[in-house]
Amino acid sequence: MLCYLSGLYLQIVSSCVCVVIPNLTRAVCSYAFIKNIVTRRVAQFRANPKACVYYVDDTKNKYKGALFTGTIEVCTDHETKAMLWRDGFEMYYPKGVDDPDYCVYRFTAQSVNYYHGLANMTLQIDEVE
Repeated sequence: MLCYLSGLYLQIVSSCVCVVIPNLTRAVCSYAFIKNIVTRRVAQFRANPKACVYYVDDTKNKYKGALFTGTIEVCTDHETKAMLWRDGFEMYYPKGVDDPDYCVYRFTAQSVNYYHGLANMTLQIDEVE
């Protein structure tokens, strides 16, 4: 499945909702993913928080990609969950924002590898404007 986001396509490998929240953390590049707590990924990320997010734009035969690498934090606190809560989520989380099955993954990028054609560069996030 590909989702269009900020001029790029996001391939969802594991089903979740991706929300770009510029001020979610103090980091320059943070993303939030809404997910069920009872998945295998929660245990995996708690044991090893390393993760990546891959964006691709393959429109008009101009293949561009960006691979962000960083860490994921599993957030179950009310404040973070409430910030991302939307009407309609009750369908999946009937107990509301404090449903114990509702959690947020907070991804914070540390570096990005960008490529377009034969050009390929890796930057630390603090080098990206």
